[in-house]
Amino acid sequence: MKYADNTYIIMPACAQDTRLAETDNVKEWALSNNLTRNTAKTKEIVFQNPKVRQKATPPAPLPGIVRESSLKGLGVTLTQHLSASDHVRGVISNCSQTLYALRVRVLRNSGMCQAALQEIFRSVVVARLMYAFSAWKWNGFITETDRKRVDASLNRYKKCGFCLRELQKFIDINVKKLPV
Repeated sequence: MKYADNTYIIMPACAQDTRLAETDNVKEWALSNNLTRNTAKTKEIVFQNPKVRQKATPPAPLPGIVRESSLKGLGVTLTQHLSASDHVRGVISNCSQTLYALRVRVLRNSGMCQAALQEIFRSVVVARLMYAFSAWKWNGFITETDRKRVDASLNRYKKCGFCLRELQKFIDINVKKLPV
């Protein structure tokens, strides 16, 4: 069987009456292209503006489709309130696991030099922190708490010697001016 991966239907609230027709269009497209829609992985999320006091009533869930409060699309987790806080927590958790691997497995077992460890750190950890960085750094998708959480992680990496001291706080990081 062939599957159509990562198909996203993004619709404004004013077009909510056409949701079922749009999902049927995707199903028909998949069939005409000899693909199968994986209904077990089909999810719906209704984004809401958290700044609006009077919440609009979300439309009824689509039949056979699970409604989620957060979804991961293109590697970024977004909640129904357009927050990337879950994404930031997940990235920091993954980076902490990498830090553990660098400290225990690589550093102690193979005796890799500090410059090589810093290169691995930049290639893995900084790359994870930078993915989708411009979208969630400036557009209000993360909170001040999230920024402080990333800064605390950067400080932990600096203390371990993996992160160069020149690496600024998260909010000041400029993609083109990262230390080499």
